Amino acid sequence: MNINGLGGQYANQVIPVQGSIVFGRNSASCDVLFSDETKGISRMHCRIDVNNGNYTITDLGSSYGTFVNGLKLQPYAPKVLSQGDTFYLGDKRNMFSISGASGAMADTSLSFIKDGSDKSILIAVIVVFAVLFLGLIISMSASAASSSPRYTYVPAPQSDYYDSRDSSDTDSITPGSVVGDIVEEAVDQAIDDLFN
Repeated sequence: MNINGLGGQYANQVIPVQGSIVFGRNSASCDVLFSDETKGISRMHCRIDVNNGNYTITDLGSSYGTFVNGLKLQPYAPKVLSQGDTFYLGDKRNMFSISGASGAMADTSLSFIKDGSDKSILIAVIVVFAVLFLGLIISMSASAASSSPRYTYVPAPQSDYYDSRDSSDTDSITPGSVVGDIVEEAVDQAIDDLFN
């Protein structure tokens, strides 16, 4: 990642970021050093860190604040930086932009998955897809089943126990009567097998 100076002391300069860097006026602690005469810059103003592939900026309790895309940061609360973000220290004259992001920073759309900060969203997405997939399978099996008949009439064989219904009367045949005939025949066969 690179930090591009847009104004002030670092205008038109590119600052490469490999690890943590601190901005401020303290020559013993700061990597990006401002002169003591620079208004709005604290001795240790802000820090940029790399955490789990994400670049963050943290205001270090500065007097005039650190602003990202025009919004003032809360002190000591890291804010994730994205490609194209701008930030300034105390005054818009000390403005920088973010460019040349690494792979992790260039694609921050799934950063919550990479750093594990919100696994519940990932779990919810997986559950929704699983339910939709299961619904699709059930729907497909239901439509396949509806395209074939649910039952087929098979006339019962003529035997001694056959009831007195007229076998030519097919209008009175229902799924229940067909199943009933089959069950009745199976029970009769089992009884015959037991006692014979």
